[in-house]
Amino acid sequence: MTSLDDKSRCSRRESCTTSSEVHFDLVCDKRNLPSLAQSMYFLGFLVGSFVCGSLSDWIGRKKVVFFGLFFLAAGSIVTAFSVNIYMYIAARFFAGFGNMGFYIPVFVLVVEFTGGSWRTAVTMAVSILYAFGYFFLATAAMYVREWRTLCLIISLPTLPFFIPPLFMQESVDWLVSKGRTREAEDVVRRVAKINKKTLPEVVFNDEDIQEETKESKSTIPPSVIDLFKTPNMAFKTINIMFNWTVNNLVYYGLAQSTGDLGVDEYWAFFVSGAVDIPSLIYATFGVEWFGRKWNLVVLELVAGIGCIATVFIPLGIWRTVVAMIAKFGVAASYGILYLYTSELFPTPVRSIGLGMGGVAAQLGGILSPIILLLGKYVESLPQTLFGSSAALGAILLLLMPETKGRPLPQTLKEGEEIGKCWWMCRKSDEGPISSDLDNRLCAESSLSNPAFDSKEADDLNEN
Repeated sequence: MTSLDDKSRCSRRESCTTSSEVHFDLVCDKRNLPSLAQSMYFLGFLVGSFVCGSLSDWIGRKKVVFFGLFFLAAGSIVTAFSVNIYMYIAARFFAGFGNMGFYIPVFVLVVEFTGGSWRTAVTMAVSILYAFGYFFLATAAMYVREWRTLCLIISLPTLPFFIPPLFMQESVDWLVSKGRTREAEDVVRRVAKINKKTLPEVVFNDEDIQEETKESKSTIPPSVIDLFKTPNMAFKTINIMFNWTVNNLVYYGLAQSTGDLGVDEYWAFFVSGAVDIPSLIYATFGVEWFGRKWNLVVLELVAGIGCIATVFIPLGIWRTVVAMIAKFGVAASYGILYLYTSELFPTPVRSIGLGMGGVAAQLGGILSPIILLLGKYVESLPQTLFGSSAALGAILLLLMPETKGRPLPQTLKEGEEIGKCWWMCRKSDEGPISSDLDNRLCAESSLSNPAFDSKEADDLNEN
């Protein structure tokens, strides 16, 4: 049975010629297909996170950058030329696949090429660029109302992205983890020459490298199984995956519900995109002031309380303000979560760990439009679910370790030591990857990242 509202929409469909929904006649009995298209886009994110996260740890970061970028560009451009809804849905899936297939190895490269003192600023800069992209989309949507033109405007800029990776170097950490020390040293010396840095004659000690890469020379390549082999690693993986799900669920739930705030949906979407920029600027400094863990806890609580509060506020400007406060919290926590995850997992499974986080995140992305549909039956249900999920995620994060100030774990053994049994005993700070060895690893990391000045590197050269 067709509702009066659906009949009204059917009778009005010829008066609007700008949206894909109207172009493909997605009204009446087809009105749920736009939600399906959005869910398929997030399904592409999910598959891309898993496939490309694993490939990045197996064959290298740089190769997967090109692989993901191809699907991102092709899927995005084909979307603009789709002749029916099914072609549109397929194109959105491949665009989502390429999006994460490109983003994950790029982010890992940034993390592994950056010295500890600069890691936060550089990785947050990557997230801030994403926020500028969101802001650009919101601005373009306000002025370009024809959907094919809008798709091309935001898709064609992906083509020049094929040029910078041609000049990128493979990750030194990844090369060392695979025992390819000669290639790693070539990369270090090439970067040092460009940055006019002086290196010692021997960058990598053969005995140390042999010990560190003993795990990676196993006949079995690193896989998702390594994230669940021990209780400590499994707990951290499941906890972080749940928080990825929650962050994406709330982030896209708020972004897609701007039309339910009682103000112009284009302006609400514009403000929603603009909020991401100051939130990530705060995150850049906040993680250095208060650490990764406590920022995540507080920001997710802010997002959760904000979502639930909107249920009790009438439609209008104040509801929009509270929703944007919630958006501020979840956008900042999302940016920090990328950094936190990359610091939590060791080099052999860093991309896999980040990829599994992406897989979990896209479960939230797939669920968000479905949960929003529940608002047709119980208006307060979507925001209540978003808010309670964020609050639960914040509580679970209390059981996680802090990574601020630690060098990146290079082996599975080092990754296992982070946060091991901290709720039973406080010995993790006295473990085998702390104190003197921590300082040694930090200094060696500085040598592997000659683009940045480091006192530890100078001290190591003297020794």
